[in-house]
Formats: sequence, C-alpha cells, structure tokens
Amino acid sequence: MFIRNIYANLVCSFTFGMSGHEGVSCDACGKSNFQSKRFKCLICYDYDLCSTCYEQGEVSSDHMTEHPMQCKFRFD
Repeated sequence: MFIRNIYANLVCSFTFGMSGHEGVSCDACGKSNFQSKRFKCLICYDYDLCSTCYEQGEVSSDHMTEHPMQCKFRFD
C-alpha cells in the first residue's frame, strides 16, 4: 500500500495547468468540481478523493486505505 501511494504522488507531482474535475466530488469531504489532483480507487466503485483528503489519509464508507489509488489530473 505505502509504495503504491508514493508512486501515485510521484506521477502527479509534475502536473500543471489543471482544470476542474467536472461532475466529480470527493467522497470524504464532499468538495465537487475541485481543481486539484483527483485520486480514484481501483477497487471501490465510484470512489474519489481530492488531493487534500488523500494526503491526510481520509477514508469513508467501505473504502480501505490499503486499496490502490490512481492519480488523475486534467490539463487546460
């Protein structure tokens, strides 16, 4: 788990010019159409976290921190 999460952060650390993730809301804090990186669970159906909640280790519902997450971002 720890290695996967570090890898996800490394992949996203070089992003720039991100636009909002339209129609997506963070499952931990409820923020929608956020401008930051988006972390999508590869196990849970429709489970997304904003970068703030992901970095703070927030979880909700049946999602577990051991699940692999994919970093997604958008360019303008």
